[in-house]
Amino acid sequence: MTDQKQDPNLATIVHTSQGNYPVIVGRDVIDDLGLELQKTGQQGRAFIVADEVMFSNPVRRAQEALERGGYETHVLAMEIGESSKNIATLEVVYSWLADRRAERGDVVVAMGGGVIGDLVGFVAATWLRGVSVVQVPTSLTAMVDS
Repeated sequence: MTDQKQDPNLATIVHTSQGNYPVIVGRDVIDDLGLELQKTGQQGRAFIVADEVMFSNPVRRAQEALERGGYETHVLAMEIGESSKNIATLEVVYSWLADRRAERGDVVVAMGGGVIGDLVGFVAATWLRGVSVVQVPTSLTAMVDS
């Protein structure tokens, strides 16, 4: 038995050769996004890329949670679909990050379905040789893909 309090929303910790990361699943966990990100030691700013459909309540809640956690936030809402998986869409996100001078110590947050998750994952892996990424999937398919 351990004295540590178990997080009721923590599903697992994934261990990889590049580092470890938590996978958190639960009801209303978006409201703790900033605190959970702090636990990872992540600093810098948070750049949220969201499916335009998700833009109202969930994105606002994520932004507020990140700001409560001490992160400066920037939000890009995009109209996304399978046809968005192209260089032109990547260019929009890269330009947005460049205009805001996103740095290696910052984090990119994907909010939406599978296309947003794929797009933002690729952007995070290739921006300045790689920046941190947080996936906030909003569909079952996106959860599986994440």
